[in-house]
Amino acid sequence: MSFSTIIIYYSVMGNKELIGFAVIAVIAVLACTFIVDSHHDGDDTERIGIIGAMDDEIAALRDAMDIEYTETLFDMTFNVGTLKGKDIALVKCGMGKVNAGICAEIMITHFNAKSIINTGVSGSMDNDLDILDFVVSTDAV
Repeated sequence: MSFSTIIIYYSVMGNKELIGFAVIAVIAVLACTFIVDSHHDGDDTERIGIIGAMDDEIAALRDAMDIEYTETLFDMTFNVGTLKGKDIALVKCGMGKVNAGICAEIMITHFNAKSIINTGVSGSMDNDLDILDFVVSTDAV
């Protein structure tokens, strides 16, 4: 959800609705954590989790992977295998921060991801960024 989308939601919804939306998102992530953690397959391989919102964002990575198995959780198909000798779990999570958060939680609790990479396209409010620019985060807020 971009900053402009948040502003639009805020002006349309108001504080109570935004708080309700945030509470629902947190509950969804916590519920998925409980459900997925209770179904952990016992595989302790440390992996890199790669999340993309759309098929186009993960297709090249999936094609380059040596996929050992796929597993579907919450209508999301996780591709588990190796990429250039690294243990990887790759998933298309769908658009939105809630979906990305749920996928990240599943990657950590079920697939033992020790790092998460979110790949794909995004909007920007910075005029210095252009199409095809790469952005690498150095910290988080």
